[in-house]
Amino acid sequence: MKLKIFAISVLSSTILFNAGCSRSALDEVPLDKLSPENAFNSPASFAAAIAGLHTVSQQELTSEDSPVRDQLVVGTDQALRGQGPIDKSLYDYTLLNSSSFIPLYYWNRMYTGYLPKANLIIQKAEEKASLFPTEAAKNAVIAEARFFRAYAHYYLANLFGPVPIVKEYYIKPKVDFVRTPVPEVLAAVREDLQFASNWLPPTATLKGRIVKAAADHLLTAVYLQLDQLDSAIASSSRVINDPRYALMKQRFGSQKDKPGDVYSDLFKLGNQNLAANTETIWAVQYENLTVGGGSDYGARGNHLVRCWGPAYFNQLGEDGKPAMLLIDSMGRGVGWNSPTNYVKYDIWTKPDMRNSAFNIRREFINNNPASATYQQPVKYVAGARNPVDTMLNIFPTWKKIEGIYEAGLNTGRTFTDFYKMRLAETFLLRAEAYMKKGETGLAADDINAVRGRANAELVQPGEVTMDYILDERARELYIEEPRRITLNRVGKLYERTKKYNEQTGPAMTVDNVLWPIPLNNIQLNSGAPFPQNKGYN
Repeated sequence: MKLKIFAISVLSSTILFNAGCSRSALDEVPLDKLSPENAFNSPASFAAAIAGLHTVSQQELTSEDSPVRDQLVVGTDQALRGQGPIDKSLYDYTLLNSSSFIPLYYWNRMYTGYLPKANLIIQKAEEKASLFPTEAAKNAVIAEARFFRAYAHYYLANLFGPVPIVKEYYIKPKVDFVRTPVPEVLAAVREDLQFASNWLPPTATLKGRIVKAAADHLLTAVYLQLDQLDSAIASSSRVINDPRYALMKQRFGSQKDKPGDVYSDLFKLGNQNLAANTETIWAVQYENLTVGGGSDYGARGNHLVRCWGPAYFNQLGEDGKPAMLLIDSMGRGVGWNSPTNYVKYDIWTKPDMRNSAFNIRREFINNNPASATYQQPVKYVAGARNPVDTMLNIFPTWKKIEGIYEAGLNTGRTFTDFYKMRLAETFLLRAEAYMKKGETGLAADDINAVRGRANAELVQPGEVTMDYILDERARELYIEEPRRITLNRVGKLYERTKKYNEQTGPAMTVDNVLWPIPLNNIQLNSGAPFPQNKGYN
């Protein structure tokens, strides 16, 4: 059974710089409608509230008809702007300012989405401890909420730098927040994740729920950023050594008898949640025609295809006629994002399963019977329509975005579940810790666990560097990984964007490593200074 995600209205409050209200002891409690006073009256009500937290995570890929989640990849070493309605400031950093849409989206996603919901659950679970059958049951609820609180603060610190730590559910206006240094924010994240690791269950009855391994996985990244390498090795080893987890090395799942390989199987519809898939740590859930399954806001599923799939149906052939018609198996991409040459070509110099035709589509075949080049490979020909540009219409495409489409539905969306955490990344995190300790042999062993599964040439200890690990992360985790978070965590966003992003790199400055604080939040914080990040106004 999958986790069905519902957002309940009592948890839709706002914090930080938005107004709230308080009541006196004489105020009536509205028992006929949901409110913080009456909503938490059983363990089931806490489970519903936790599901509201999962909604916030799910909506990164459903709530806006724009590639908001994918802006954590664009403007790095991995992706360029293609076309689309989104704020252009992350493709051209000269346009990035305190009113830009994407920084505001993520600021609000964390401060008015995750944090008030998580803090209210934590507060009410402590207040109503008698509702739970055991201390462990109560702490498991708090642990899942603290995981999401840690997740939000971790993202904020790596996107905006010093930020307020919010560990309280506010019911009245607060206008005197202060920016907390990043090490202190990360220390708070570490504390929440340590609690989560101690109290989260090792397995979950509902797919998509947060388990102990997810806390340890994220905790590893935090330890790495705090330069606590032995702790990073210990937390990642708890996951890697857990017999419940193992890298998938044999074909499995819904299409195992069809042409493909084990890496392609990881991304087939339904395979993320199979008991046979021992690689999944956390997958965000989508379910067609199901309330809470990802159909909110009319989005009808996650829009990875729209974000990362080319608008191949706009490509003209050599005779000036459309070279391709819509194909159900490929969906309707829009080409919002386009890979850099770094991920299209530079990292694929040697044989690798992840670069097979089952995983990256590098050839497009003309399927228009009216075209003179029908059933021949599509070639780029500049045309008058739009104008045509291969960065939009034809480019190597990662098949991990694809899925099965509802008959007649050409929205560019699928209901394939999305990996937030996979065991392959845990190996690469531990490799990073070993590398930083100078134990490159052990680092190579962990990298080779991932490369060996891909039938790729094994790395030698002397070849292991931070850049090599980042290249391996690109080969294994492209599109899954929030690359901006990773590169900021290791201090290489500026360097690698300048080197590999031909579109964004030239205009990028060191100030663009952090996003600007949204202006309206600075203005509303009238009770204390709240300085803007350097380079923005």
